[in-house]
Amino acid sequence: MQDDFDIEAFDRLCRDAPARRELLWLMAMSKQDRDTARELEGLDPGLRRRLAPLVTRHWHERRAHGLGPNGEAELYAAAYDERSEHHLAHFGGRACACGECLQRTG
Repeated sequence: MQDDFDIEAFDRLCRDAPARRELLWLMAMSKQDRDTARELEGLDPGLRRRLAPLVTRHWHERRAHGLGPNGEAELYAAAYDERSEHHLAHFGGRACACGECLQRTG
């Protein structure tokens, strides 16, 4: 994340239900809390589909470098970090270095 925390971007993130659910789902998956993840998917049927490219890319990166003993948790934690940076950048009026932002600014 950036060094200067943007409280206004964070406030906008917290008020955006889809963005908030994405981060909660990634956090639940990193904690292997499948019940919470399923509840969030019930509230937001497109959630898994929106996050599939991000999770798949992290899965391939982890597979290429070898998954550690906490591989799945690390995968979702890394995806959470990237997605939170993306949302904070987006709500702060900037682009981050994720694939989604690079394609838009390309």
